[in-house]
Amino acid sequence: MHGKTDHKKDPPEAWWHEHFEPAFFNMRYIIIIPVIITFIGAFIMFIIGALEAWNSINLFFNNDYEHSQLSLILGIDAFLLGLVLLIFSYGIYDLFISKIDIVDRPSVRPNWMRFKDIGELKIILAQVILIILTINFFELVFIHMNDPESFQDYMIIPVGIVLIAVGLGVFERLTRTTSVED
Repeated sequence: MHGKTDHKKDPPEAWWHEHFEPAFFNMRYIIIIPVIITFIGAFIMFIIGALEAWNSINLFFNNDYEHSQLSLILGIDAFLLGLVLLIFSYGIYDLFISKIDIVDRPSVRPNWMRFKDIGELKIILAQVILIILTINFFELVFIHMNDPESFQDYMIIPVGIVLIAVGLGVFERLTRTTSVED
C-alpha cells in the first residue's frame, strides 16, 4: 500500500478534501469586502485632496498665502493616503483573490505595483506611510512655527520617522536575504 501512488483516502479524509477544502479555499473571496471599502476610501481621499488643492488655489489668488500653503499640504496628505488605500486594495486583491491579467503588461502597471507576496506589499505601504508621516510633520511645523513651546513637542515625530525607516530598511534587507536563499 505504501508503494502505490493512487491509494484511496480514508472516508473522513476523502470527505474533508472533497467538501471542506474547496469551501475553505473559496472563503478567500471574503477579502473582497476590504478591497471594495479601501477602494472607495481611496476615491474619497482623492476627492478630498482635489478639494484641498482647489481651495489652495482659491486662497492663493485671494492673497492668503499662508492658508494656501497649509491647504496644499493637506491636499497632498489626502492624495498620499488615497494612494496607500489604493495600493492596499489592489495588492490584497492581486495577492489573495485573483491576478489581473491586463496589468501584467509593463506599460499598464509599473514594477512598484507588482507584488510577489505580502511582504513586498507591506514594504511599499510602509514607504508611502513614511512619506505621509513626513508631510504630517511639515504640516505641524507649519501650523506651530510661531509657538516654540508647542513646536518642541512635535520634534518627536522626526525621531519616530527615522526609527520606522531604519526598521523598514532592516525588514527589507532581511526579506531580500531570505528570498535569495530560497
